[in-house]
Amino acid sequence: MVELLVVIALIALLMGLLLHALHIVKSRAITLQCQSNLRSLGTAVRMYADQHGGRFPLVTDCNQTPLQVRRRLEPYVGEAKVFLCPRDPVKPAPPGGSYDWLVRNDPTTSLAGKSLDVLRHLSALAMGGDRLSGWHKPKTINVVYGDGHVEQISEQAWMDILLSRLR
Repeated sequence: MVELLVVIALIALLMGLLLHALHIVKSRAITLQCQSNLRSLGTAVRMYADQHGGRFPLVTDCNQTPLQVRRRLEPYVGEAKVFLCPRDPVKPAPPGGSYDWLVRNDPTTSLAGKSLDVLRHLSALAMGGDRLSGWHKPKTINVVYGDGHVEQISEQAWMDILLSRLR
């Protein structure tokens, strides 16, 4: 009887470890899906720019940035779910999707209508990212850059990017 209880306890312990490992793997898979979506959107921006004089999508109303960018990029993406982060807590997600773009009323800090071809250091040019921070790790945000790569950066680094001037 004691041996049976020991076996049951060991099985329970192993199941606990396995469930924890599965949770970590599932969490990482969701983060990778979000980053994949952003990578696809970065590619869509470059395809849009290639057909529109090298320019980032023009946004005429900064209050509707995600929706206006989405409408311009939709022909360049395979499916609408690319605009949605699986971790976005708002269900259904806003019409523009789960991501926000570096478009502001200040033309010195906005990408709206800017020629990406004349901007130096596309690998350092953050174009957009998660609408809100903390979806994947506390105080972090996934960001897509002008060369198409995606990084997870701190919320403070994102704020610094939003406040910096385009060079």
